[in-house]
Amino acid sequence: MTSEEKVLEEIEDLLGKPIPVVNQVEWDSFGKKVEGTHINELGLFHCGLKELPESIGQLSSLQVLYLCENQLQTLPESFGNLNSLKTLSIASNQLNNLPEYFGQLSSLQWLDLHYNMLTELQESFGDIHSLQTLYLHHNQLMMLPDSFGNLKALQDLALPHNQLSNLPNSFSNLKSLQFLYLDNNQFKDLPESIPQLFSLQVLGLSANQLTALPESLGNLKSLDSLLVVANQLENLPESFGELESLQNAYLNSNKLVDLPSSFGHLPRLKWLILDQNQFTTVPEQILQLKTLEILGLSGNQLSTLPPAFGNLSNLSLLFIEDNPLDTKGKAILKKLERHGTKLGKYKKQSIPFFLMN
Repeated sequence: MTSEEKVLEEIEDLLGKPIPVVNQVEWDSFGKKVEGTHINELGLFHCGLKELPESIGQLSSLQVLYLCENQLQTLPESFGNLNSLKTLSIASNQLNNLPEYFGQLSSLQWLDLHYNMLTELQESFGDIHSLQTLYLHHNQLMMLPDSFGNLKALQDLALPHNQLSNLPNSFSNLKSLQFLYLDNNQFKDLPESIPQLFSLQVLGLSANQLTALPESLGNLKSLDSLLVVANQLENLPESFGELESLQNAYLNSNKLVDLPSSFGHLPRLKWLILDQNQFTTVPEQILQLKTLEILGLSGNQLSTLPPAFGNLSNLSLLFIEDNPLDTKGKAILKKLERHGTKLGKYKKQSIPFFLMN
């Protein structure tokens, strides 16, 4: 019996059942994938595991490990010896910290730790230089270590539903970052490091306590989608119009009464969601957005619509209920409908799914 087979036997003893061979291990798999005499992938989904054997570090060929929906509170010291590991999920467990040796997982590229009870990350976490995707949402993190900026290969980072109010200065070193989700935290100001992340394509900041966005936001020339739902924004920076790649802007449930003059210069904007703000008139900048396809203005204080509103030729869907529109405004809506614009009913499903959790 090889050392890897002995490890599996220990795990099977803990589980009280054998682990079957499967062709492919997914996040919700129970099984192992074997190549020759080596175990390359292992899935232990929803097995009631409360601990892992110390010997697990001997699985030297293991590249994929899924441990989702168990009851793990700690990891054995040998876990840091899994040098071949590229994909790891310990989501939906009971981890409240990660050991120092976690940073020894030098081949790790994809890591999912969401739905645990993590309150901090060790400085050694920044040693996982190969990491490209990191999911840490639904934990209890209050801060990130200074070493976090060493994760320079990171492209996709999810941190919603934590207790973060700031980011380390080193965060600006994450120049490869394309997707950043910071929704449902405690940010009152946009961290200065974020406008320095020039590769960002998606930025989620919903359900924080932001009252304003800085002028430096305009530096994000690659930004495709911006989500700042359910904050306390009273205005937007003049540099907003410099977001030349922006196609989707979710700004609903704020306190906006107007838009900056540069807003009409956005050359690619397709989705603009401004529902549940405090607009009393339709900003004329919106009428300049010739690429606009979907517009949300429900739940504002609009009493009428400008005649030029009917000239938004690409508009396919409009949310505008719950406004006290006069007869003139309603007539313009009918004109839009005749030209093919559908009137939608604003609902939670209009918001991207990752904001609804």
